[in-house]
Amino acid sequence: MKYTSIKSVLFSLSTLIDEEHWNENYFLEWGVRGARKLNLVHTYMDKVCELEISEHSTTLPADCHRITMIAVYNNTSAFESNTALLNDLLNLLPTNSAYKYMTVTSLPDRLVGITNSYSYVPMYKSTSPFIKSNNCTQVLPDANCRYEYVENPDGTLYTSIVSGHAVLAYKGYANNAGECLIPDNEDVKEAIESYILARYFESRTLSMGDNTKYYMEMRSYYNEKFGRLAMKCKSLNLPDLADMENLANQSTRLKPQAHQYDKLFSSLGYKEDMSSGGLSGYATY
Repeated sequence: MKYTSIKSVLFSLSTLIDEEHWNENYFLEWGVRGARKLNLVHTYMDKVCELEISEHSTTLPADCHRITMIAVYNNTSAFESNTALLNDLLNLLPTNSAYKYMTVTSLPDRLVGITNSYSYVPMYKSTSPFIKSNNCTQVLPDANCRYEYVENPDGTLYTSIVSGHAVLAYKGYANNAGECLIPDNEDVKEAIESYILARYFESRTLSMGDNTKYYMEMRSYYNEKFGRLAMKCKSLNLPDLADMENLANQSTRLKPQAHQYDKLFSSLGYKEDMSSGGLSGYATY
């Protein structure tokens, strides 16, 4: 899926609205709101970032819409002594999935060692209201403690780890240098344009004493148009061929794949290997 700036919608709008009524800030705000109302999976991108935990807490990124998974490094001291190498590693790895970030192959020789020295364990969503009473270390194994977290509405994350480092995989709003991105699809663009026009005519209805009936009719027209286009855009949420292959591999198995969360979902989409010896790249568990 290709993306484009939401400002691409404003160019078309500029041909429909008089210059004296043009307010780019309002139109951008309405456009972002319309894009989110479409509720498309492509409105969000898979992102990965590093979290530093201190006094049981850390702050989620401002663009975090939903947590996908959190993983913890197994050794804090080793992490701190290899910060420069790890930063290089972060820049090299693809950010479109937590799995690819955490299990890497084909790295330069100088980075191979660091991937071997780090193992990742998942952090679980806590079911206990007393998460701060657990004081987990970040050096494994710690059989008496499970790494857990609780997400607060203010974007703060409380963890059972007192201090340390973690990796967050999350769904974030698509943006580039702070500029909102939308799927480069004509139906999506037209839907957002319709939403902006509906809000524009609504504002005119509230501010104008004359021609109120006309503005109300135009508002209703563009609201209905947005609704129709929003339904049409839902087709973008359908899985593509690669997604369907992964789903087929997950569902057509004789032996269930248990505990994939513990394995960071590393082999969830693999085909089941029914041969006696097992083939490389195929899941046998």
